[in-house]
Amino acid sequence: MIKMRLPNGFGSVTKLSGKRRNPWRARATRGWEITEKGTKQLYVNLGCYEKKIQGIQALTAYHNDPDIFTGLLDMYKKGHVTIDDLFALRLPKTSPEKIIKNIENVGTTLEQIYVLWFADSGKYGCASKSDQRIRVYRRSWELCEPIKHMLVSDITLEVMQNLIDESDENKIKLGNVKQLLKMLFAYSIIKNVIKKDDNMVEYIDLSQASDPKRRKSKRLSTASVNAIWETSSNITAFGELGIYIYTILILSYTGLRISELLDLKKERIFLDKRYLSVDDSKTPSGIRLVPISEKIIPFIEFWLSHNDSKYLISSFAGKHLSASVFTNSYWNKLIDGLGFSGMNYTTHSCRKFCTSMLTTKKVDERWIKKIIGHKAQDLTEDVYTEIEIEPLIEAINLI
Repeated sequence: MIKMRLPNGFGSVTKLSGKRRNPWRARATRGWEITEKGTKQLYVNLGCYEKKIQGIQALTAYHNDPDIFTGLLDMYKKGHVTIDDLFALRLPKTSPEKIIKNIENVGTTLEQIYVLWFADSGKYGCASKSDQRIRVYRRSWELCEPIKHMLVSDITLEVMQNLIDESDENKIKLGNVKQLLKMLFAYSIIKNVIKKDDNMVEYIDLSQASDPKRRKSKRLSTASVNAIWETSSNITAFGELGIYIYTILILSYTGLRISELLDLKKERIFLDKRYLSVDDSKTPSGIRLVPISEKIIPFIEFWLSHNDSKYLISSFAGKHLSASVFTNSYWNKLIDGLGFSGMNYTTHSCRKFCTSMLTTKKVDERWIKKIIGHKAQDLTEDVYTEIEIEPLIEAINLI
């Protein structure tokens, strides 16, 4: 779930307690009052909504024209207008000049950067682009609606990946969204809003966007991983399938692709040195040494002694597994048995969990790429920077 922090003075969207049809309450800041206890913030209630994003839309519409929105809100409560009519004022009316004037007071949101960039006719702005390219950027910006009010500094790789994963658009359109985000984050660096090392746009994964079923896969949530840990201590309820629950945790704490795990031979695991060697991957950068988290050592030890197969993970009969067979015969049954049906979890969800957790723990970007097997940004980093395995082990143990 995307976590949003709205700009100072913009208002808030909070979830009310209890079971409610419309649990998300939107309130806009209308000023402050000085009392004996200090400064008190004053609010205008903007209604309650079914979804959080609707509350944010209400805030946006209110700030664009408070009088019209307030009138529409009263009509909406009486059933005279639809919720789409209520949010009809959501298009931004903020000028670049106003943003520049207030930027230090309210923080720099993605929408503010977009407006500035869109109006900039310089080398790094949008106004100098072709009419066709500008139309593409306009359409791509519409798909950024869920994150446009977030501070640029708060937009992590996880947030952007969720934006892509939760979209129903095709790979071409999502590729355009990624390109737009590249432009906006580069512009943010130029304007000293973020540092170069904070730009993680290039690591947005579009590999699942071409397949409508796979495109919607989501990162394993922390709650789901905790539930898997609890289940791993008592796998008997799953019968012979139970030992494959260990593979979910191995994937989640190594960042391995499912094909890399299934092709991993026992002889390429060095438990005494706490790493394994991936010798076959779909990309050259995937050939790497992967640190072994202390949390999953018992599971790897189990599979090393489980049977005589030369592969770490094998079928019930000890045979080599393909990714498709593992997914259809093992993964899908595990997900159903764990109660995760309908949560759009695939084997790739484990890799996303690992990447997200490493990023959240502020692990050095170079180390994340080494662990996950992503291509380095430049030749210097790829060839001349040598990273020993010890820092990678320390990094993987943080999650």
